[in-house]
Amino acid sequence: MAMHALWVREHNRIVKILHLLNPFYDDEKLYQEGRRIVGAMIQHITYNEWLPALIPSLTLVRPMIVERNVIIYPFFPH
Repeated sequence: MAMHALWVREHNRIVKILHLLNPFYDDEKLYQEGRRIVGAMIQHITYNEWLPALIPSLTLVRPMIVERNVIIYPFFPH
């Protein structure tokens, strides 16, 4: 519950700033833009900070696709 309240407050803070920068935005536009920004923040924290700490970094190596149906992994963990 505490994390939800934190993100709701962050959304409201961002919406206030957006309203100052874009006074012509209606309530729905402000809400959706704030929602988009907070969603991006959550994704950034999840994929760049939380998951790498949770999962060993070597398993997060992305495969390289050389040609159709051929996948090469830069590192194959033992």
